Formats: sequence, C-alpha cells, structure tokens
Amino acid sequence: MIRPMTDEERQRAKERRQMNTANMSAEIQLYNAMTRNKLNVKEAIKAMDSYANDKDFQKQLDDYYGSELYIADDFDEVTSDH
Repeated sequence: MIRPMTDEERQRAKERRQMNTANMSAEIQLYNAMTRNKLNVKEAIKAMDSYANDKDFQKQLDDYYGSELYIADDFDEVTSDH
C-alpha cells in the first residue's frame, strides 16, 4: 500500500518540478540557439565568454565616461568643399 505524502515531501516535489521545468526550458533555448548558429559546445562557451567580456568592457566604459551621449550641433549650414 502506498502511503500519503507528507507536506514536506509534497513541497519538495513541487519545487523540484518547477525547477526542472525552468532549467529544461533554458537548456532547450540554449541548445536551439547553438543549433541555429551551427555552434558546438566549445564554440558556444567561447562565444558566451567573449560576449560577457565585451559586456563588462562596455559597462566599464559607460561607468568611466558616463552613459549620456553628447552630440554637438553647431553647424548653421552645410556647404560643399569644391
């Protein structure tokens, strides 16, 4: 005979189901992106490392120079140089 689950067992089973669903969805998205871009695991890891490094570098630039872009517009007319 099967005994009923305790509240603790029921809660752990519910958490495990939710965790697996979220993890599986992320893994499927990652696999589909690798397939779409024709990357193997090593290439995907290298690409993610490169992207993370670039993202960090861009953040450092924004922090150092400020994220606002200033464009000076002091030209009254545009003339030809002929």
